[in-house]
Amino acid sequence: GIDFDFIDFQSIDNSVCQDGELNVADEKYKILIFCNVDCIRYSNIKKVKELLACGGKVAFVGCTPFASDLNGKNDNMLNNDIAEITAHPNCIVAKDFSELFTFVNNKIQRSFIPENIACEDRIFVTRRNFGNNDLFFVRYALKGSSCRFKATGNTYMLDSDNAKIYKLYGTQCVDGYTYIRMPNDANKDTLILFTDDTLPYDDVIDTSVCDIAKLQETIMIDGEWNFSLVPTLDN
Repeated sequence: GIDFDFIDFQSIDNSVCQDGELNVADEKYKILIFCNVDCIRYSNIKKVKELLACGGKVAFVGCTPFASDLNGKNDNMLNNDIAEITAHPNCIVAKDFSELFTFVNNKIQRSFIPENIACEDRIFVTRRNFGNNDLFFVRYALKGSSCRFKATGNTYMLDSDNAKIYKLYGTQCVDGYTYIRMPNDANKDTLILFTDDTLPYDDVIDTSVCDIAKLQETIMIDGEWNFSLVPTLDN
């Protein structure tokens, strides 16, 4: 459930650090992650310092760099820089991805969070913002499960397979977040659009009464009653 992109050293060098974010080619990133990077461009070290100085976050997973293109290995200047960086409260040296995810959840206000945390490690999500529109691509979120989106406005599901637009009703907005019960099966890609505009749509989906969450029948159990267990012989 964490949106991310791969980035090369040149893009890092050309980025602008501002307001706690790394700005690259009209994209903004709140955290810069180095996975098992033992050799680094020294220009990237300077950019890491800039990102931390403006409130951004940095993570090293598995190891920290011990060599650079400046002086190779055993460089005291690089070692001092790494010591300064890793001592910053917005930096972590994580031994594995579980520790990294804990750091991300504690440090960053995420734009998408599934309430069913048990399945979170399988969920893929990408968010793109253009103008007054927020578009989320979600895969592997369980049908009927409640997910929280950091977006508001009129909510639509875009069916790219059949070229249809569905208006989503039954959503709940709280403190700038929208809660939606996911309308599609987990293995079906879901495109959800939040916009201030009113779009023509083909049909309506009431996400408050998805089939999985729908109450089928209410039975009152009161007074004295008993029951018995009947084996089905079906394992």
